[in-house]
Amino acid sequence: MPEGPASEAPALEVPSHLVHVQRLGAGAYGEVHLYEDTASKDKEKVAVKWIRDFTRDPLTGKRILREVRLMAALRHENLLKLTDLLPPPNPDFDDVCIVMPYMHLDLHKVIYSKMKLSESHSQAFVCQILRGLKYMHSAGVVHRDLKPSNVLVNKDCTLRIADFGLARGRLSEEENLTEYVVTRYYRAPELLLLPWIYFEQVDLWSVGCIHFEILSREPLFRGKDHMDMLKRIASTLGFSADRDLDWVPEKDRLDDRFKKAKEMPAALRLPEVPDRPLRQLLPGASEACLDLISRLLDKVPSSRITASEAIAHEYLAHLHDPAGETVASKVFDWNFDCFEPTKRALKDRMYAECARRHPDIIERDAAWLTQRGYYPGKGTAPLSQGPAAAPRPVARGPIGA
Repeated sequence: MPEGPASEAPALEVPSHLVHVQRLGAGAYGEVHLYEDTASKDKEKVAVKWIRDFTRDPLTGKRILREVRLMAALRHENLLKLTDLLPPPNPDFDDVCIVMPYMHLDLHKVIYSKMKLSESHSQAFVCQILRGLKYMHSAGVVHRDLKPSNVLVNKDCTLRIADFGLARGRLSEEENLTEYVVTRYYRAPELLLLPWIYFEQVDLWSVGCIHFEILSREPLFRGKDHMDMLKRIASTLGFSADRDLDWVPEKDRLDDRFKKAKEMPAALRLPEVPDRPLRQLLPGASEACLDLISRLLDKVPSSRITASEAIAHEYLAHLHDPAGETVASKVFDWNFDCFEPTKRALKDRMYAECARRHPDIIERDAAWLTQRGYYPGKGTAPLSQGPAAAPRPVARGPIGA
């Protein structure tokens, strides 16, 4: 979230200790503003995402609720956290205001800027992404949309993974997860061929693509569509239907979609031996660097390196830090996500999230809540959330040094 020109404060109510600095930009879900928290010890800066009429689209509303729940629950220095959820003026509200730590840039802007990036910077970025994923995956959460623009970076090279709206967990072994995830350039081959069979391994493939992009400052697989993506993947890594689809469970091999996927490599004439291998695309990379990228880009998801294994890889081993390589104390509870996202259901659940942090609104809105059959005071205690550890730089110097 880079700093932009100064602007007038938006027309929304915020606590008096938050002083507007400027508008940072706008995205698909709303606009983001920079504030100074005068109540904090160092008057730290925070970003406030203002989402107007968040229930106008049910799926979008559910993604926003999902992001709030995940940001509140996943407490790791390399994951964007929820600083606050500003209380609405009443229970029948339209807008949501999410308060988060302010980050200077996103990784996409860093990669395509004129900033000087050394190997230590690329190692620092990749290591921190992997630390965040190690924690997420231990909590039973897969990001599903990992890309440079969803990775936020500070000038001291500390990094946080953001945008959890498409994140999911495995609710059951039979769950069919949706195909419409992961921006095309960062999609693993199993997402292109067998989108109903995947889990956290898709995030590691995305890391491999991001790692390459940091080093080369261009996407590895700039595919125009699914077919073109498969051709580009095969051009760099080779592709054999017998070898690279051998991992598919027996129960899924009877599915007509698997049969079509098995025939697709031959129909597209995908080469089994790469004609533009990684070594040719990254001529200056070390053997250790190429090995890590290759293991992240293993076409067989069950053989793909895990986040924990990648952190311990020789290319990143010198950055080992037990304090930053923690796992979640418990698996994230996805039960909240099992509901029909009507406008009222979304508002009620988001109101409950606000009440966890601002229980005084229950008394303020007691008449409204009582009239509609709610019981003020029940289940409104704030969540117990310990302080997150302060982020630590893992590169040798700031971006551009």
